[in-house]
Amino acid sequence: MNSTQVAVDLAKSVFQVAVSSTPGRIDEQHRLSRAGFGRFFAAHEPVEVLMEACGSAHHWGRELTALGHTVSLLPPADVRRYRNGDKTDRADTKAILEAARNEAIDPVPVKTLDQQAIAALHRLRSGYLATRTARINCVRGLLREFGVAIPVGARHLAPRARAAIDDGTVPEPALLDASPRPSLVSRYGMSTPENSMRIRGLTTMRPSITSGGSTPYVVMSSGTSPVIRTPAPAGVSEMGNLTV
Repeated sequence: MNSTQVAVDLAKSVFQVAVSSTPGRIDEQHRLSRAGFGRFFAAHEPVEVLMEACGSAHHWGRELTALGHTVSLLPPADVRRYRNGDKTDRADTKAILEAARNEAIDPVPVKTLDQQAIAALHRLRSGYLATRTARINCVRGLLREFGVAIPVGARHLAPRARAAIDDGTVPEPALLDASPRPSLVSRYGMSTPENSMRIRGLTTMRPSITSGGSTPYVVMSSGTSPVIRTPAPAGVSEMGNLTV
C-alpha cells in the first residue's frame, strides 16, 4: 500500500472523494454515484481510506477492506473541529484529511457483521423503550386531569386505567361510544404491553447471534429492571447498557 490517502464524505446517493498523496494537499476531487464509488475503489490500488464514523460507514469499511484497502473511521466530533467555513461535501473531505494527521485522534474500529447486528438490536430495543415510555407518560398525564394517579411502573398502567374507566371516574366522550368501544386505554395505552413483548423478544433474541467461541451475553438484574450488557469483542470498546 502506498502513502496515498483518500477521504470520503459518505451520502445516500452521491459520494465526495478527495485524493491526497502529499499531507496538506488535495490532488483529485471526485463526485461519484454509489455504483461509481464501488468501481472507483475496485480499480484503485490499495490506499488508506478515511471516513467519518457515521451512517453506512461500517458497511463501506467492510466493503473497502475486502478490496484490499485500509480503512480508518474518524469520530465526527473530532473531524468537525477541522472544518473551515460552511459545511459542504468538499469541506468535509478536507476536514477528514486534516483530522487524520492528528495522532491523538483514535479511529473507530470497523464493526463486523455480527457486531453490526448486535448494535442494530440495541437501537431497535431503545426505540421500543422510548415509544413505551412516551405513551405511558401521556396516558398518566391525561388520567391525572381526571384525578387518577397511577403508581410508578408500567405494569400499573393498564389495570388502573381500565378500572378508572369502568367505574366512571374517567367518562368516555359520546364520540367514542361505538361497538367495540375504543377506550382511552385500548386506543393508546394498551400498546405498551406489545412494546414490552418486543423489548423482551429482542433481549432473548440476541444470544442466538453468537456462534462458535463467542462470549455469551449476560443479563443482570438492577432492582426491578433487567440490565442488558453486551460484552465487547476483543479490540472493540463496550457498546453500552440498556435498561428496560
